[in-house]
Amino acid sequence: MPDAALMKLVRTIAAGDDVVVSHLLAANPTLAKARFQRGATRGSAGTYYIEEITHYVYAGDTALHLAAAAHQERIAQRLIAVGADVGARNRRTLDKSGVSPLHRAVRTRCAAAVRALLEGGADPRRKNKSGSPPMLLATQNTGRGGTGSLEAKAQQACIVRLLKESTAKRG
Repeated sequence: MPDAALMKLVRTIAAGDDVVVSHLLAANPTLAKARFQRGATRGSAGTYYIEEITHYVYAGDTALHLAAAAHQERIAQRLIAVGADVGARNRRTLDKSGVSPLHRAVRTRCAAAVRALLEGGADPRRKNKSGSPPMLLATQNTGRGGTGSLEAKAQQACIVRLLKESTAKRG
């Protein structure tokens, strides 16, 4: 899958244009499962920067990773409905422990995306490359703008609750 078509989709996701996202997915359903072959590096960071959400695209990222980062719950649900992999891992896939869309949603404090991903089957216990499960990430300072605000704290509390509930259901 060429990164150009996927980049068009993720830029549309970042802009929050549900209608165009739906059209792009209808025209090319494989985009829901596609992964970026390349991503931000020191030499090509600008090419993979999504200004609307102040976020870089990394090799292995999927549209679902970017929907989580962009706080686009409806688009995340649409992607899951058309077959997006809720357990997809980004560039750190050599050891199968890269960042998943759930990790991304937790770190960007998007409770709605966390809910959609958990309902779509994301594993609340799966660790990232650093060995951190989503719950650990949910309880740490993200370092992003707005950390510590009332809204971020409310999102964080909701995410912790969702992760606890999902973990308890799985036993």
